[in-house]
Amino acid sequence: MINVSFTQDRESQSIIMKVSGHANSGEKGKDIICSAASILCYTLAQSMEFMYEEGELHKRPHISLKEGDAFVIAKPKTANYNKCLHAFFIIQVGYFLLARSHPDFVELITFGEPETA
Repeated sequence: MINVSFTQDRESQSIIMKVSGHANSGEKGKDIICSAASILCYTLAQSMEFMYEEGELHKRPHISLKEGDAFVIAKPKTANYNKCLHAFFIIQVGYFLLARSHPDFVELITFGEPETA
């Protein structure tokens, strides 16, 4: 099962996405659910790199993209907080659709609350 969570750390003003596990819905390298989950991770990571390059984050985002374990942590500048939150929300929508279509393989927690599909 792939577990995905989105949280906000109000103290540090960071926005966080964590992804762990495997769908195990197909042969390694041909698992379309894992592929979909992976591209969502990579998309958010690149979006945060773009925001950093544009000077919209306090510091470079903390990104780890490993097989079965990934996270993206971004600390946006106050003026760009909503833009950053929106980017995380769009990726969250992608995971929502994936979890709704494949509830036996993907569990989503949206900003602290379990999502029922």
